[in-house]
Amino acid sequence: MRRARAVRFRRRRGRLTACVGLAGLLALWPNLAQGQGPPINTENAFVTGLNGAAFRTFFLAFDRRGLQADGTNVTDPLRRDVRVRGQLFILPYELVSNRLVVMAVLPYLDKTLEMGPPGDRRRLSVNGFGDVAIAAKLGIFQRDRPDQTTRAALFGRVKLPTGTDDTVGPDGQLLPKPLQLGTGSTDDSAGIILTHSVGPVALSGDVSYDFNTTSQDFAVGDVLHYDVAFGYRVLPRIYRTFPAKQINLYVEANGTWSRHDTLASRPLADSGGRLLLLSPGVQFIPGAGFLVETTYQIPVWQEFNGAQLEFQPTLKVGIRWLLF
Repeated sequence: MRRARAVRFRRRRGRLTACVGLAGLLALWPNLAQGQGPPINTENAFVTGLNGAAFRTFFLAFDRRGLQADGTNVTDPLRRDVRVRGQLFILPYELVSNRLVVMAVLPYLDKTLEMGPPGDRRRLSVNGFGDVAIAAKLGIFQRDRPDQTTRAALFGRVKLPTGTDDTVGPDGQLLPKPLQLGTGSTDDSAGIILTHSVGPVALSGDVSYDFNTTSQDFAVGDVLHYDVAFGYRVLPRIYRTFPAKQINLYVEANGTWSRHDTLASRPLADSGGRLLLLSPGVQFIPGAGFLVETTYQIPVWQEFNGAQLEFQPTLKVGIRWLLF
């Protein structure tokens, strides 16, 4: 009798242990799925953790020089060299737990244009805060399984005309539009994001469209954005505990297709076109609430309308810090 009771007790304890273990595993699945850092240049369908609920800031630097005319490299008689340096600040706020996050995006920019022959170079520069944007990300699909997840989200943004668009140079003339800190217009963006993560491997993609409006008879052309990111968690190879230090490698393709800018509703010939960047990057996450990341974006396809300066590689270095 005692032996039977002992057997029944062990069975009950075993079932209890199994239930507790299963409950723990179910609770851990989302965390295991999040054991992959967010892409650096591509949107991510997560709305929680470092993927969507973290304060983010990063430094970026790129130049534009070398003239392309209708797809052919030509000599630039003005020898123009545009330099852009910036620091972006992204602050999120969770409106609906695990579902809806809104973000404020504030860029600080330093833009410089140099042109002219050696020894007689002319320099124009401007710096300050650019246009503020308010963005939102809404999770619409989530399926979690052991060590993997599939998610989808909608993305929207409104850019406000907070940056100056009427800065003048030493001669009293307005600086060229690309040098201005803002566009002077209120513009909208909308898109969709897909993310799938299995163990150490993650794949994300997004498509979005910028609907740009007119200010003082000028409008930046609408832009179609498309991005794909492949991520691989190098360390740890098997994610056993949460949180754990990790190193992620990313290879991304980031593309844009831009329509012509317009002036008084007329298309400007030297504007718009196609740009594709190949973006390798590395990310270090020392714990659950902080990461450091860097990426180097290399132009692999530039096909512009008319005559425009080519994009040179872009460097980004940044951090993310979990807020909630």
